[in-house]
Amino acid sequence: MIRRIAQPLRSVLALAATSACILTLAPAATAGVAAPTARQVPAPNGLYGFSDVTDPDMMMFKVRNRKLIDPRFSIVIYCSASDGGTQELIYGPTSSDPSRRVNIPRNGSGRMNWVQTFDESLVPDADIQVNYTFRRNRSTLASVSVDAIFTDEGVDQSCSGQRAFRLSRGPLR
Repeated sequence: MIRRIAQPLRSVLALAATSACILTLAPAATAGVAAPTARQVPAPNGLYGFSDVTDPDMMMFKVRNRKLIDPRFSIVIYCSASDGGTQELIYGPTSSDPSRRVNIPRNGSGRMNWVQTFDESLVPDADIQVNYTFRRNRSTLASVSVDAIFTDEGVDQSCSGQRAFRLSRGPLR
């Protein structure tokens, strides 16, 4: 009777020992194998921009060491006032701000947000959002969105505008 119990017990112990070896060695065998990751989208150093003499809108920024630096733009925005008036303005920060920079992620797409406290167009506290996409073997894309709500001489005003750009790359200056 003892022999009959010992046979199944031996096979269970052998199975447990084999499982323990597999579980112990499996992580070591796969440690050198990295999980597949997407290739990094290139973002070459340079000056990226769009400008056309027939178009009042423009966009530019620098890229250095996968950092997008100092975006500048000028776009048409539309403002409406609480008294019924409307106007069209050309809006864009006139001064550069090299401290305005962001790392470009591996997939090449990201955004940068800030509040522009003052601009020559006299639109205060505008919320700015710049989206960008670097693409493999194709043009770089960018878009700008501007939104502002403020009071000027007792009249509430709301301004907004957005524009998408296909950018060209030139040498870094």
